[in-house]
Amino acid sequence: MAVNWFTKLSEISWPGVAVAIFVVFILGFIWYHWAVFGELWATSLGMNKQEADNVDGMGKVFAFSVIGGILKVIFLAFLMEVMVINTVLGGISLGLLIGIAFVSSSIIYHDGFARRLNKVTCINAGHDIVELGLVGAIYGAF
Repeated sequence: MAVNWFTKLSEISWPGVAVAIFVVFILGFIWYHWAVFGELWATSLGMNKQEADNVDGMGKVFAFSVIGGILKVIFLAFLMEVMVINTVLGGISLGLLIGIAFVSSSIIYHDGFARRLNKVTCINAGHDIVELGLVGAIYGAF
């Protein structure tokens, strides 16, 4: 059965996408906050709090982060429309599956060859798994 990709794109619930995008950025702020995983993440990378909080020259990083976050949410919403997944549980399942099978496995693969610390890898991979599961749940609710 052929999928009309443009029709599926037009069926996306943009309010659901907007809410999920907002939540993604809140999750990132909380996840990498110094009191949650931020201190462990930063010290594992050899940074102190002052260095971790310094955003000088990070404009491009933040811009790509915003663009990537938006695209990630839209793509998951699109997949849910194509696959006719319209429940919270279905959305969580798809988001977690993508987070584990594609995103986290790539992080683990690349970090392994870069010889990065396992703590950083686990924090980053964990964030993406939770993030995509949450996005799926939110979009499934719409």
